[in-house]
Amino acid sequence: ETGGAVEKARNFSTQSGHTNVTSTLVYGVQWDAVMRWISEDGDLARYLTNSDGKGNYNTESSIPTGSNVEYQLKNIYDIAGNVFEWTMEAYSTAYRVFRGGYYNIYGSRGPVSYRSYDSPDLTDPRLGFRLAFFV
Repeated sequence: ETGGAVEKARNFSTQSGHTNVTSTLVYGVQWDAVMRWISEDGDLARYLTNSDGKGNYNTESSIPTGSNVEYQLKNIYDIAGNVFEWTMEAYSTAYRVFRGGYYNIYGSRGPVSYRSYDSPDLTDPRLGFRLAFFV
């Protein structure tokens, strides 16, 4: 399911020794809440529709997360660009949603608010995931 991301995300907290913490992929509603939070900041709201300058765009490959401080929005690194991110959101019974943009497009074509879907069996170097922790 989602290229193994769901299982990896769910197992992260226990495998890394965290107790009383549950980890999972980010839910679509959580991504939407972050988009609303960013939109409330007049200096950052413009990046919701064109994330150029706030993500790894128009390059040949992804980069290590957090490697460029300029690519953070509200202290969230690489939420725009670098790789699309699977979420727990479903699009019908056959597809799952991924969000954000990826390295080989422009920030205007795949901004932080970008939303699309594909088969959860898809494995692709353009796809990654973000963890959510519940304490």
